[in-house]
Amino acid sequence: LEFDRAWMVVDAADRGFVSQRELPRMALIQPTLKHHDMVLRAPGMLALHIALDTVEQPVQVTVWNDTVKAYDMGDLAAHVAKQAGMRFPNPVVPLELQETFEEMGALAQAIVLKTAQVVATKDLALAADIAAHDEDVDRLHRELFRVVLSPTWTHGVETAIDITLLSRYYERFDDNAVTIGKRVVHIVTGEPYSTAGVE
Repeated sequence: LEFDRAWMVVDAADRGFVSQRELPRMALIQPTLKHHDMVLRAPGMLALHIALDTVEQPVQVTVWNDTVKAYDMGDLAAHVAKQAGMRFPNPVVPLELQETFEEMGALAQAIVLKTAQVVATKDLALAADIAAHDEDVDRLHRELFRVVLSPTWTHGVETAIDITLLSRYYERFDDNAVTIGKRVVHIVTGEPYSTAGVE
């Protein structure tokens, strides 16, 4: 099978791999391949989009008694997984908001791909696309605030905090991509970074 044994979950504290033998509930994780990413889903948890072609710097991890190089899939994946793990087996995101987070995940995936292309090609039109995607994420982020602050919110304070944090992780992720786009505009045009726009 393509990608079989190409991925693993690693404990951030000791960089040791985590096995389904230790955490049997990992059997509930359902991977799906879509175009340029893998989507991981489990009952009551957010979908996690992982880019298949994003290359990070390798890190040392331990598998059984061997130390090998592996590629970290980033802070966003770690934050989402941590938030979901804290609430297991309960869902982090209420059913009515899951579609919004699916959209945020898809936008984050698109931004990752565009950012990599901008850096590789220095194509300023792609930098503008990053800004447009970021506006969409900002809109969803604001909408989630309106939902959790609404008098009709019935899921309590803890869930409102979870939603706010998760939304903020996506929003910051996308802001970082805009920053990279601005740096490329500065490099290509010579425009000062402080005034460089990606619109």
